[in-house]
Amino acid sequence: MKEFFSGLLDPKGFPARWHCGQWTDFHGWLYIVSDLLIWSAYFAIPFLLLRFISQRRDVPFNRLFWLFGLFIFACGATHLLDALIFWLPLYRLNGLLLLVTAVASWGTVWALAGVLPQALLLKTPADLERIVKDRTTELAAANQQLQEVAAQLRHRNAEFSTLTNAMPQLAWMAETDGQISWYNQQWYDYTGLSFADLGGINWQQHIHPDDFAATAAAWQHALATGEPLTTLRNRWKRAANGEYRWHLVRAVPLHDEATGAIRLWVGTNTDIHAQQVQQQELERVNADLNTFVYTASHDLKTPIHNIEALLEELREELAPVPVPADVATLLTLMRGAVDRFKGTIGQLTEVAKLQHLSEAPTTAVDLAALVEEVRQDLRPLFAATGGQLHLDVAACPRLVFAEKNLRSVVHNLLSNALKYRHPDRVPAVWLRTYPASADGSRSAVLEVEDNGLGLALGPAEERKLFGLFERLHDHVEGSGLGLFMVKKIVENAGGRIEVSSRLGQGTVFRLHLPAPRPALQEEG
Repeated sequence: MKEFFSGLLDPKGFPARWHCGQWTDFHGWLYIVSDLLIWSAYFAIPFLLLRFISQRRDVPFNRLFWLFGLFIFACGATHLLDALIFWLPLYRLNGLLLLVTAVASWGTVWALAGVLPQALLLKTPADLERIVKDRTTELAAANQQLQEVAAQLRHRNAEFSTLTNAMPQLAWMAETDGQISWYNQQWYDYTGLSFADLGGINWQQHIHPDDFAATAAAWQHALATGEPLTTLRNRWKRAANGEYRWHLVRAVPLHDEATGAIRLWVGTNTDIHAQQVQQQELERVNADLNTFVYTASHDLKTPIHNIEALLEELREELAPVPVPADVATLLTLMRGAVDRFKGTIGQLTEVAKLQHLSEAPTTAVDLAALVEEVRQDLRPLFAATGGQLHLDVAACPRLVFAEKNLRSVVHNLLSNALKYRHPDRVPAVWLRTYPASADGSRSAVLEVEDNGLGLALGPAEERKLFGLFERLHDHVEGSGLGLFMVKKIVENAGGRIEVSSRLGQGTVFRLHLPAPRPALQEEG
């Protein structure tokens, strides 16, 4: 054996194949050319297999591919050496290559026998079609459930809005620290102030100093025990017949003209029991609505995540085999449906937040910089549509507003202008600001104009335009939430929104933003 390996590349002792037997040129070259062609094919196959398994690492049984490639490579090497032996009789090396080829061959056979039971477990096209149908049925059921929840949410939201705006009382909500987080419409109508004007006011600031200690103690007791907050009422209890009824008490002082001292108080005591019962019912409905929205959005996340996991599992099951075109289309549609479900859940949460909108602190916002940030966010949409943005804010370059809310308003209006573009022309959007009047008022108008599809607007269409989950154009995918949020943000800041539009020519949105309150100056 030592002699064999030491002379592995030594042709001595063996004649070249041309000299063994009576080879004709045709016969010899027939062997040589055939062996070289077989060798070249055998060498090409392993490289193709290597490229395939390097790009498709998810393919099962990749070890079998490696063994098969080695087997083919060894076979090719023997054919190459067979061609060379016509001139260089390396019969020892040829024998060693034959042994390597034999080992690789049986190794491949052994590996193939090992994976054959697993290969037989691969799903057939019929199995895959059945899985797709089952998953599609599950998604359809989840979609139906989501639509029912959304319909219930719209109904409860409309009920809540109707009750709060119809009641005659001034209603508000406060957090445990006393900070007010929500007012009803009657409060705004009565005071003439916006949420920005009222949002940061702590209700304790309105308590008379003589009553503050008792009121604060009662407030802390109510927080600790959950009992109703009452600050007056032994003399009232003695005057009553035992039935607890709500009253509205108002009083104004009458001053002595000479000294300015309070001479007496004049007041009224109005029975508001029926209205208070209605208020309590309203608070219950509001609490139920908030609980329903948050519970719905939370509970829906689990089935949606389960469906998403099932879809990913289905993709993994389909990965080892070629997927028919119609199955691939179904998978894409299913993925899109799951994404839309997740988006709707997010929208439910946003709607819930609007019901107790808490305005962020206002600041002087650099409008040009903010619009540029929004334009960068919408850069893919501008690029896809070729949209052009024309900015003219020199007249009012800075607006006093909650920055995050103003960004949301601009984002919604610009994205809508591009999404609802006219198919026959390049979309163009004009964003401009100007003073609301020439009398020196600091209120301003933010105007967004486009050359898009436009609308035929009547009173009903305008109400629907700003309605929750309402849409006037159905050919573009959307949630019907954007303009609803824009209107709520502007109105909660004490402003108002106008719209004018011409069908086929474009739309203009005008946001009348209130002037900021002047800073309070200390006296002295």
